Amino acid sequence: MKKEVLTTVWLDVLTYILIPIVLLLGVISVFRTMIHITFEFYPMLMMLIEIVLLIFYGVTAYYSHKKDKKAMELLSLLTWVTAVQVSLDFANTRAMNNGDNFVLACFFYLAACYFLWIIPNRIYFQKRKSLFVNESPSIVLFPSKKKTVKKKKTSSKEEKKEKEPVKVEEEEKDFPLDKEEKKEEMDDLEEKSKEDSVEEEEEMDDLKEESNEEKKEKIESSEEEAKELGEDKKEDLD
Repeated sequence: MKKEVLTTVWLDVLTYILIPIVLLLGVISVFRTMIHITFEFYPMLMMLIEIVLLIFYGVTAYYSHKKDKKAMELLSLLTWVTAVQVSLDFANTRAMNNGDNFVLACFFYLAACYFLWIIPNRIYFQKRKSLFVNESPSIVLFPSKKKTVKKKKTSSKEEKKEKEPVKVEEEEKDFPLDKEEKKEEMDDLEEKSKEDSVEEEEEMDDLKEESNEEKKEKIESSEEEAKELGEDKKEDLD
């Protein structure tokens, strides 16, 4: 069975061409609205929505480039966001130019985008789920600052007095197992030394017994020789 080779052409086009183009056009649109802004509710709201969408597109492109696990969810959300944007734009133009019902036109375009855009992309990304295995560091827009607690200054003598017993307690807490192990090692060494001394004493006893037996044998042999010499001399005299 041949393994199916999964291409990433559409993913690369989406990550490196389409999203950057949308980002560029969105930045231009935001600058234009900022130049001609009237500080009314509706224009301000639309500009804020555009800025949020630009941030979303940028984050999606970043995680898609890194092949991160989060990219799957972001890309699926991206298909829904673009479908809603396109549906609203087309429905608005139809309502303004042809006088069609905005709600019905919006539902029609949204249904068309669902079948022609969302479902094919979902199938495409589900087949390539194995590509998104990396874990990139999360993007933090507003990092939290750690609170630092100021300590009161104390004299050097008091600090030394406080630190010395604390060090001893910390050592006792940190190394209780080392003390027990040392005790066990000392007991083992004492037992080994006792066994060695007993063995040496036994060896010394064995050596002494062997030397005594050798001496006895030598004495007996010398006595026998002396007796034999004495008998030989008596025979010679006779």
